[in-house]
Amino acid sequence: MNAVRMYTTQVCPYCIRAKGLLKQRGVEQIDEVRIDLDPAQRDHMIALTGRRTVPQIFIGDTHVGGCDELIALDRAGGLDGPLNLSMDCFSGGEIHRLGLLRAWLQDRPIEVLDEPTAFLDAATAIRVRRILGQRSRERLVVVSSHDPELIALASTVVRRQPADRAAAVARHGLQI
Repeated sequence: MNAVRMYTTQVCPYCIRAKGLLKQRGVEQIDEVRIDLDPAQRDHMIALTGRRTVPQIFIGDTHVGGCDELIALDRAGGLDGPLNLSMDCFSGGEIHRLGLLRAWLQDRPIEVLDEPTAFLDAATAIRVRRILGQRSRERLVVVSSHDPELIALASTVVRRQPADRAAAVARHGLQI
């Protein structure tokens, strides 16, 4: 299997999602380079990729890009070649359901879920929405979703706008 190197920061949901996808595809070891801890590595990443955002993913010597490019490559069936994978024993939906089950078995007072109905067939998505509705009566459930039916069930909806990011960067003096 080709080596995988990923430039990341500590608090990056796209980095977490990309790492999760790579692990689903059988990658056991990711050389994670934390650019928030080492400014020289950040400069090196920018020099290599011409990009300032994370994650930036390399498989072997090939720059795949960020999380969106990794997902697109995977959906097109293009990760098997660079990773030299022979077979996946679970589908994306099965892996997603296992992740939900693991979160629910932890029985925490707060659940944070990213796209819990993505990759699921219609019947399973309905079941997941019903379960989330039940669980939200017992605990705080925070969901990031594009699913309009799931959003309709929420007691509070926060919609992010592109201007929100610019305002946060300006307010906190972040460099992106």
